[in-house]
Amino acid sequence: MFIGHGDWHNLHAQHGGLDNVGTQAFAIQLMYVSFAYSGWNAAGYVAGEVVRPETTLPRALVAGTGVVMVLYVLLNLVFLYAVPSDTLAGPTTGFHPVIEVGDAAARQLFGDRAGQIVTAVIALALISAVSSMVMAGPRVYAAMAADHALPRQLGRYNQRGVPMTAVITQGVLGTLFVLVGDLGQLMRFVIFTLVIFATLAVISLFVLRRRGLRAPYRTLGYPVTPIVFIVASCWIAYAQIRENPSESLVVAGVLALGGVLNALFGRNAPRPAIDAPVGPLTEAHVVPGDPI
Repeated sequence: MFIGHGDWHNLHAQHGGLDNVGTQAFAIQLMYVSFAYSGWNAAGYVAGEVVRPETTLPRALVAGTGVVMVLYVLLNLVFLYAVPSDTLAGPTTGFHPVIEVGDAAARQLFGDRAGQIVTAVIALALISAVSSMVMAGPRVYAAMAADHALPRQLGRYNQRGVPMTAVITQGVLGTLFVLVGDLGQLMRFVIFTLVIFATLAVISLFVLRRRGLRAPYRTLGYPVTPIVFIVASCWIAYAQIRENPSESLVVAGVLALGGVLNALFGRNAPRPAIDAPVGPLTEAHVVPGDPI
């Protein structure tokens, strides 16, 4: 922003500005924004392998989300400073769509060579994101298998405490989705599903409290903050259904299939205690100073 060749006029309100807030199009765009923050809860996936999760997890969630929020807003500020929003918007205004936003911004700010460097850095950053989800994602399948919601094979850990079957399954499924699916549809499919389950997860907070569960930490602003989140998420989901009804039906079908599988594998199965450790490691197994 200080040494690049951009234009602050790009940040001026355009096409109605704040008047767009509350429209269906705005809600659809919020769905993509929510996807940028979708890893905010990933620390909870490894709760069973974390020492003192009652204090460590809230700190990780707040600090991680806060840092990402600052970086995300600053990065988008740079993008808008470098490239006019109409150019970035692409198809909605008749311009050729800008897919590699980071590359376009870097080329505008510092020249073609900088664009190539930034593209390489972004690629490495995406690899790091994949690495983190290779660690976090399979723990969800393993926990669900331990809860008899998925085949028990997914809950098997090797001698190093890694759910290898779940890791391999996630890798195969992810590869297939990328190979056979359209990128835009795949993103909307994933984001819409995330919105639904994030909403259900927050709703469960009210259910668990009604059942008498008292966690060792408090939800900031309860019950206002979870209610605001639920309302906003429902608005986003409604806008997606209105905008892409056929894709929404596909998501509903997949969720229905998941419900059937859950009923089949979980029928008459004993449920673990609510505070039972998820993975094979507990605090007693961890040596002080261990990277976990």
